[in-house]
Amino acid sequence: MQRRWTRTLAAYRRAEARVAAFKAEEAVLPPERREWPAVQALEERFGDLDSHRLAALRRLLRVPAPVLAALSLKLDFAVADQAWELEGCDTCLVNIAHDAQRLSGNIVSSNCRYRNFAPCERRVLRNVPLPSTPEQEK
Repeated sequence: MQRRWTRTLAAYRRAEARVAAFKAEEAVLPPERREWPAVQALEERFGDLDSHRLAALRRLLRVPAPVLAALSLKLDFAVADQAWELEGCDTCLVNIAHDAQRLSGNIVSSNCRYRNFAPCERRVLRNVPLPSTPEQEK
């Protein structure tokens, strides 16, 4: 698990570095290169680089965090990019929650009151009361 995490994190860091290098290069361009229509090629290049970075982020968020520090890093990345809104990253928060439960040793399967959630979302922490549902409040 550690090796897979390390490789995937390295791929994300490389993609992130390419985006940063592009932004630094773009910042020193003369103003006429950053105006329409010349800027169109720059926007396409940035879009390609950022698409690769976001694909690497999605892969990283799917890989199980081997240690708590890796989970913390996943949370930082997810929040920074609002990963829950990314296409193809619908379950990234579920993956992060599963990592947290696994790393804390508190995974308990139960008959969950959250019937609309996927099975991996139905895991709950021990001794944590579930919130009441709207049906129960009636």
